[in-house]
Amino acid sequence: MDYKATLKAAYVRLDALQAEYATAEQKVAQVGQEIARLADVMTALGPLAGEKLVLNEVITEFLKTLKQSEALEVGITERIRQILESKPQQGFYPMMVRSELEAGKYDLGKHPNAMATIHSVLKRLVEQQYARLLGAADGKTAYAWNPNAPKR
Repeated sequence: MDYKATLKAAYVRLDALQAEYATAEQKVAQVGQEIARLADVMTALGPLAGEKLVLNEVITEFLKTLKQSEALEVGITERIRQILESKPQQGFYPMMVRSELEAGKYDLGKHPNAMATIHSVLKRLVEQQYARLLGAADGKTAYAWNPNAPKR
């Protein structure tokens, strides 16, 4: 048995699964945001339609958790901004950002789905022009500090 080849294949598979996991978490975050927006619309439309809004227990619990996560995101957003700004020439994959947060002793346990939160924060930083997207040869998305970021 060629152990080196087997180990190399395991690394390749691990990388592929990591990318698949990140993509799945990103999709979960997107669906979560859509659920929250739709619940807001329904909350506004209910009284106009003369109906009381009734959401099932799963959605109610999800929205409660989402609001708690959003309250915690202020801290994680600033920490991620600091990570990107500390190495402005370096690109960071979301998994690298997680590692940097952990290395800085940031408690990711506060976030029910830490990777989804990290993806959301990075996406928002790009939208706010604090970060920029970097394409990679492997098709993954990396993020870097925008040297032309707006002043805070």
